[in-house]
Amino acid sequence: MLPPAVLAEVRKIAEHNAALDLEFPAKGGHAGFVAGSRPWRPFYYAEYRVGEFFANAFAEPSHQQAAAVQRSR
Repeated sequence: MLPPAVLAEVRKIAEHNAALDLEFPAKGGHAGFVAGSRPWRPFYYAEYRVGEFFANAFAEPSHQQAAAVQRSR
């Protein structure tokens, strides 16, 4: 969790490390954030992103490019 003032510096440092995959969500909580409109049907953001990350990592190159474009919007 970082204050907004340092995010540009983090981006600059991370762009030189191919092993890092940065993501700054527009809103929401941290990796353990739990959401959902019904208490008995929670949505766990961390588990969702792990699944998306690995799906993109092992997808065909054209799927990876489409996912990157979608995340940048």
